[in-house]
Amino acid sequence: MELLRNSSVALQKAVKEGKGTYHILSHTNSIQSYKNYSIGRDLKKVIENNELEFYIQPRVDSTTKQITGAEALIRCRHPKWRLLLPGEFINIAEENSLITDLDNLPFDGKIIQDRRKHHRFTSTARLKQN
Repeated sequence: MELLRNSSVALQKAVKEGKGTYHILSHTNSIQSYKNYSIGRDLKKVIENNELEFYIQPRVDSTTKQITGAEALIRCRHPKWRLLLPGEFINIAEENSLITDLDNLPFDGKIIQDRRKHHRFTSTARLKQN
């Protein structure tokens, strides 16, 4: 039964990739599929409960050693898979129609202010959301 299911999944992936392609399904694929399913299932709750984490990454001028700006980075902490980088959850959000929810998240000004104090950002430093 598992062989039929795996062959069906492999066929669906090959068809999705386009004409003249094939897909090999292995144990590794099953683990990744489970991880994607698990993240997709829990991502909606994480977004609704405002449990995404924001980090500030300063940009420093290498000659003056002054902070010239910063990027606000978003991360997702999953109970099973730990801290997820955007490359691990953005595509899953798109596949589960949650990308608009991510785009519409209020960028918490309090987080920015707290991080500016911590990193001693000047008021002229530019902050880029990523």
